[in-house]
Amino acid sequence: MRASRTMVPIPQRIAAGIDKIAGQKHRIHFIVEVLEAELQRREQLAALEEAAGCWKDEDHPELAN
Repeated sequence: MRASRTMVPIPQRIAAGIDKIAGQKHRIHFIVEVLEAELQRREQLAALEEAAGCWKDEDHPELAN
């Protein structure tokens, strides 16, 4: 898959924190990993919110105990 390039200014304080964790040469890998995790988290949250209320206890009396 071809990667697109996007220029995003990062405050120096955040860049320094990333560099401490991942190293300056691995900054982009760290940022992509964090973004992928956040996208997945938000997709899962949206799915949970969409499914909220679809389970009705009265539809499954066998699970009451």
